[in-house]
Amino acid sequence: MKNKIICIGRQYGSGGREIGRLVAEKLGIPYYDRDLIDEALRGTDLPMEQMKKADEHALDPLPYERFYRGENKRFYGMNASEIMFSLQKDLIIKKAESESCVIIGRCADQILEDAGVGEVLSLFISAPIEDRMQRVMEREKIGAREASALIRKIDKRRRKYYGYYTDKDWGKSSDYTLCINSSEWKRDALVQFICDVYNKLDEYRK
Repeated sequence: MKNKIICIGRQYGSGGREIGRLVAEKLGIPYYDRDLIDEALRGTDLPMEQMKKADEHALDPLPYERFYRGENKRFYGMNASEIMFSLQKDLIIKKAESESCVIIGRCADQILEDAGVGEVLSLFISAPIEDRMQRVMEREKIGAREASALIRKIDKRRRKYYGYYTDKDWGKSSDYTLCINSSEWKRDALVQFICDVYNKLDEYRK
């Protein structure tokens, strides 16, 4: 029996990360997000801080595009973004093969689909811009103009990253199991709904 993996794509400020964490807690399964970076880099000779800057970036954010000159020939000629994607791809597949879990972003849905690993429930979490701005303003302690600019910047970056590595349109409804407007739901009810779908995934699917 395949492990069941919830993969969550999300607009910035939609609450997708928090929803994923709460779903994982309720289901009693592991939750993976930024911690994948540390685990993927563990045991390598790669510069930790520089590599973290490349997480979920389509192109190398460093001032030099091609930088790897270490001992691992696998990474020769690759930039930071390509190395991070490759390392996290291997780790995502490994996690899905060994356990049911929730994975935030990082093209996990397409990675697992291409690899034929796990029973994937792919979600895209969105929300109206006004609600996202309010959430970002409260969380980051910034004004409306700054929040709007930050949302546009990060959404653009995620769209570019997803398209670059999957050749698909980030947020396109037909590419996900479910697309959810988080503002239309009470938080607890939405978490319960996702858990219910997860628990009956085999029954609901064709």
